[in-house]
Amino acid sequence: MPIKKIFFHFIWLFLLKKNKSFNKFKSSIDYSTILELANAYQIPFSFIESLEQSQYASKDILDLIDLYIPSLKKSNKWKNLSLGYLFNNLKLQTISKPKTNFNDENWQFLNSLVQRLYADEFKEIEQLPHINVNNLMYYQNAMLNLVWCTANCDKSFYDLDSVNSNEFKFFYSILKNNHISISITDIFKQQKILNFNNLVILTFYCNILKQTDRNFKQKVINNMKDMAITSIETADKIISSKEKFLIRYTTFLIDLFGTPY
Repeated sequence: MPIKKIFFHFIWLFLLKKNKSFNKFKSSIDYSTILELANAYQIPFSFIESLEQSQYASKDILDLIDLYIPSLKKSNKWKNLSLGYLFNNLKLQTISKPKTNFNDENWQFLNSLVQRLYADEFKEIEQLPHINVNNLMYYQNAMLNLVWCTANCDKSFYDLDSVNSNEFKFFYSILKNNHISISITDIFKQQKILNFNNLVILTFYCNILKQTDRNFKQKVINNMKDMAITSIETADKIISSKEKFLIRYTTFLIDLFGTPY
């Protein structure tokens, strides 16, 4: 099956699982968005109609999703597109809620998909010299990746030139104040392995930071918030919605509850 159709099947199945049943899915906003997705990627409408009458309403959705994981793992483009679409789908439906429950089954399932699609890349990073040691530098490295992720989350492209001078100064102040010997090149190398995908970066490094104490977790969040403030380039001096959501999701993933956003 062409990778474009695998991508479409994958999104379709996730949204079908999210809506619990085909009938609920058919009447939901997600059905409209899947039609838009089909149009954007030139998936024939007859193909969508065939899905409605196919095995997807009766077979175990998780087993069917399993069929597409190996093919998506081989393509950085399509696994990034898949996770990006699913992340934005859940984000749009939760961002307006004052107390988003990231612990619900849809967010948990998305997290598990990230772990499976990027398992090889996670192993590759764990073999880097300053990563595979369970000491302070191991956790500092995770913190720096999240701070750098915050600096870039509003950028339309991702490279060292996209970061402004104030963001660089703040990043280097963290290195100096904490006597950290990790370089910006080290961070960039790791995030390149993860295809500069913020969701993947958060999933990997937050899993490391869950092992730290509350004081260190709070330090991570404070540095992310300070970087978000440093990144502001508009006159109103308001942190962007992307940065707020990034910090909010990080707070959940590292098990630090009750932190003001």
